[in-house]
Amino acid sequence: MAVTPTGIASLPLKHLRDQLSESSAFQAEVGAANAAAALAFIHYVASATTAPPLAVVDFGDRLSFARQARGSRNFPLQQGEVFLTLRFAITAGDTEAEAGLRFMNVVGAIVADLWGTAGRAGFLDLDQVVQESPPSRPPVKEAKSKGDFYQVTFVLGYEGGVVA
Repeated sequence: MAVTPTGIASLPLKHLRDQLSESSAFQAEVGAANAAAALAFIHYVASATTAPPLAVVDFGDRLSFARQARGSRNFPLQQGEVFLTLRFAITAGDTEAEAGLRFMNVVGAIVADLWGTAGRAGFLDLDQVVQESPPSRPPVKEAKSKGDFYQVTFVLGYEGGVVA
């Protein structure tokens, strides 16, 4: 049974998932022909698959909401945070430095795409992207991954009208 995200806690995850699927850099990295195909690589909260490429949109460990009255009419703006983890395979033959730079080049392009769509209808109006955990790769001795991917987690702050 599929559960549809609704309300101020879950709907921001849907908006971020939709927004990330529109990223041309994300689509290229996961080999998706379009946004609809990219959605298959973007998981809510947790993923049954851990193999890259993938992204996880999550509440993180500190669900956060705020409302502030701003503007000439003191229109209340909702603010909050969502987490985004990106995990991509390492290109065979890359040195550690090359793998790290290649990964961060892709991550930077994805963040630029997210900024470019911020505030569009149905997407989050991002106001900050903060690294929650550093880019890392698992130890090579780890049996399941063999150290063959990089991942990073960001906290994305958003604000805007009431998310409904």
